[in-house]
Amino acid sequence: MEQLRQLAKTSFDSSARSFKPNTAGTLRLVQLALARDETTAGPPIDNEALTETNLHQLLDDGDARVRAQPSAINAGASLRLVVVPRAENDAFEMSHDSFGHLVDRFDMDHMVLQHIASNSYGFHAHAETHTFYVGTYVYSLAWSANPKTLRTNAVLLLRTSPVLRNGNEIRDSLLHTVCSFAPHLYAPHYLLFAVYVHLSTTSRLAVALNVDSVRKVETQTRHGPGRGAGSRDDDGSPAMKVDIDELSRAAQDIAITQVHLANLLRHDPYIKDIAAYLRDLSRVRARHLAGPNDSVEPARLPCLDEVPFELRSRCEGSLEMLSDMLRPLEKMTCDLEPTVRFLQTRADCQSSVISSLMTHEDARLNTELARLSTELGEAARRDSSAMRSIAMMTMIFLPSTFFAALFSMPCIPEWAQTKFWVYWVCAIPSTVIVLVTFRYYHSLKKAKERRQEHKVSSAAKIGGSPLSSTSTGIELNNMNGNGVSVVQR
Repeated sequence: MEQLRQLAKTSFDSSARSFKPNTAGTLRLVQLALARDETTAGPPIDNEALTETNLHQLLDDGDARVRAQPSAINAGASLRLVVVPRAENDAFEMSHDSFGHLVDRFDMDHMVLQHIASNSYGFHAHAETHTFYVGTYVYSLAWSANPKTLRTNAVLLLRTSPVLRNGNEIRDSLLHTVCSFAPHLYAPHYLLFAVYVHLSTTSRLAVALNVDSVRKVETQTRHGPGRGAGSRDDDGSPAMKVDIDELSRAAQDIAITQVHLANLLRHDPYIKDIAAYLRDLSRVRARHLAGPNDSVEPARLPCLDEVPFELRSRCEGSLEMLSDMLRPLEKMTCDLEPTVRFLQTRADCQSSVISSLMTHEDARLNTELARLSTELGEAARRDSSAMRSIAMMTMIFLPSTFFAALFSMPCIPEWAQTKFWVYWVCAIPSTVIVLVTFRYYHSLKKAKERRQEHKVSSAAKIGGSPLSSTSTGIELNNMNGNGVSVVQR
């Protein structure tokens, strides 16, 4: 194990770039204490907006007060929880040396450094050193429980991002759960049980939120058991018309839901591992209550023999109460995996439905676009006919109009104005010349277009042939032995 601890320390040291000195004062220290003669813990001492210097000063003061007690029995049971924020890129808002000093101060097994450095997920227990680690999507929690002094020291590494609302909701709910079970501080596994309760309740809440999300999408797509009242038309046929923007929003929502469901499914084995670990509580109690000569399976949890004799009965009482609460909690989480998998199936179906509806909507839009294009072409054809009519009328009237304006000028001799037939002699031939010229130009343009089309079609036919004649000879496309095309001329 020492070699593994050395490797874990090396991995932790190599991740020093992920630690940033805390200059903003975002650290937090929460302390709980339960005296020997008390059954209810006092209100938690919550120190917020701490710098690294303030944090270590408070921890030093607490250690000094404990050392001033005549024995651990008089000090009672206690919990110290340090909250260290993590940025969205998983950088620790605490210097590397200060964090390492904190781990050593809390007597944590250096194996936990490997989990922290690699941002591990799941539940990891190092029972021989009473060190535990739980890694989730939102936070990581590492702690050590000393059964001799009944002191639990923990470090909560909290992710902060806009998506998680800076992790405040998860942090507050976890601290609330921890404080709710404060009367059981004398149990060595107290914090592990509180974490199990928190993961169980938040998982059920997350399932309920994802059910609402899936039902909302089913209502938007009008498909599935959660569809709304408007899922069918008046004639009873399934409604198909869905706004494309609404479909886009539904696609985004269902994608987010699928990620959340996959995350829940990933956390389910961790919760079951914690439950299996806590299930050994009954074996721990049986070993101590039945006597050393009875055959009982060995337990993995910290041995109660390390608890001071004067506090052992109280510790066993807390263990018994927590053990009684374990079975209903296990029943509450036993159906988490099938529920999440069923929701995943519904979400996958909605994703397929959204894809089909968007394809259907695209086809409808393409059909509508084709219809509009046809109408536009017909309108353009009508406009072209109208323009040709206007051009024809212009060519007919423009020459005569020109000569009419010309002969009406004052500079024209008076005798020319009396000979009206001269106007017709000039206007009619010029009109005929304009019409013939226009017709000839139009014919040339059509012939040029036909020649161009013929040239393109001929080139296409020649290009598709395996033999193509060029000005320099005949090109043969052969394949050599390596499958490479060779051009021979």
